[in-house]
Amino acid sequence: MACAMLTCFHGPKFESSFSIMNSVVTSETNRLSIESFDAFQTVKYERISEEKSAVQLYKRDYLKDKVDRNLCKNMNSASKNYRAEILSKKLFLSNRQVEGKS
Repeated sequence: MACAMLTCFHGPKFESSFSIMNSVVTSETNRLSIESFDAFQTVKYERISEEKSAVQLYKRDYLKDKVDRNLCKNMNSASKNYRAEILSKKLFLSNRQVEGKS
């Protein structure tokens, strides 16, 4: 059973995840969240599978293309989640400082 559990985490997809992670997580970006890494990996995988540059893949004619309502909704919710996460971290740090002074 132990051998079966230890051998389930290998293969090209899993190994490529670590390769992508090594190029993303550096000493300057060591605080990258899992969600950000997941988004980065998804975009990079799609770009590589289409064999296009990011500019080619996501190029839009903003004057002629229709507005993607799902994209707008996702961008708004991502922004709201990001602001909530930043506020939560600030509150946590301020509470730690208050507790440290007491």
